[in-house]
Amino acid sequence: MDIKELYWAAGFLEGEGTFPWRKKPNNQFAIYANQVDPESLYRLKQHWGGYIYGPLKRGHQPFFVWYLGGPNAAAFAMMLYPLLTGRRQEKIKFALAEWRKVPFNGRHKERCNRGHSLADARVINGSRHCHQCAILRNRKYRAARKQRKSEVQQEQTVH
Repeated sequence: MDIKELYWAAGFLEGEGTFPWRKKPNNQFAIYANQVDPESLYRLKQHWGGYIYGPLKRGHQPFFVWYLGGPNAAAFAMMLYPLLTGRRQEKIKFALAEWRKVPFNGRHKERCNRGHSLADARVINGSRHCHQCAILRNRKYRAARKQRKSEVQQEQTVH
């Protein structure tokens, strides 16, 4: 992490960012920033992740939106917290307090349904898959394929 980028982001988001708590639709903490020129937003995305939407048209001029949500937004907000003004700190404090009350959903489990650790989970199409379960599925598949192959060979030797 580049400390200069953190300070730059704090200054930029102090003036242009918002730290809303959205109870609906999915109880999410997020960070947004809107700009007509997306260059600063791409800088945020490059260093902190998130998504850029746009150009959007509301009013007289098209604009772009940088969005960072969920646990990544919470972690980033905690890093920014001491660098922001009291007003922003209060918004972050309120939003994080509300966000912490929400139980984690399935994407944030520590173990799969069979009890394996998800620490080494693989991300496939945006969701985590247990590596140990994948190994077991592959072994089962190979054993079944080997069994079918031997049954076919036995049928061929009998005929």
